[in-house]
Amino acid sequence: MKKTVLGLLSVTGVLAFTAVGVSADQTGDAVGTRDGSRTYIGEDSATIPVQGTLGVDNTKPDSPIDEGDDAWINVTVPTQTYFYSAGTVANSTITSPKYTIKNNSGRPVVVNLNGLTESADAAQIGGKKISETTEANNVVVNLLATGGVSSTASTKIITNGNPVTPLTSQLGRLANNEGKDKKSDSGNEGTNILTFNYGGTIGTDLGGIFSSNYTLGLTFSVPSDWE
Repeated sequence: MKKTVLGLLSVTGVLAFTAVGVSADQTGDAVGTRDGSRTYIGEDSATIPVQGTLGVDNTKPDSPIDEGDDAWINVTVPTQTYFYSAGTVANSTITSPKYTIKNNSGRPVVVNLNGLTESADAAQIGGKKISETTEANNVVVNLLATGGVSSTASTKIITNGNPVTPLTSQLGRLANNEGKDKKSDSGNEGTNILTFNYGGTIGTDLGGIFSSNYTLGLTFSVPSDWE
């Protein structure tokens, strides 16, 4: 996490052949701003303004949070997702409802996939896990994404019935809550939302019902290229 530099204090010795009047106002850079600094020459003290905010609103683009700081993260994700097929025979289609990931923050957010983990027990009592299908069954599931500023159209998350490992790739980049990917942008409505669903196929007849519970990992990061 970045730290905000509130001030810069330096003491410099001055050698001159004539008397020179100096003061704290002699030099300065963007005085009174977050990125400003001031050089004190011939002064034995300094004062530095301090602004403290507890519960800062990260939905406002002008909030006093450092660029790239995780404090900007404010993302809404589904609490449960599903995929399924209506049949167990060869070429049965795997499908799902559509889900959304929404960025509520005043800054863009990058969404990354961080693994798919299958639980130890089958989802249905007495059933078999999807990972117990055979290589010949060739059960394949892809995560399909659209929207955002950019998104990965298709990412394979299950192959031959088993979760793909490692699964670490970018799913999409979302604009801020005003549809801006950069501070200078005019804003593009809807680019703070990524839509995704699951799709796939069954290669050969399964000869039964297979079901699993999974945990899909996501990670979020805040780009530092807002300005």
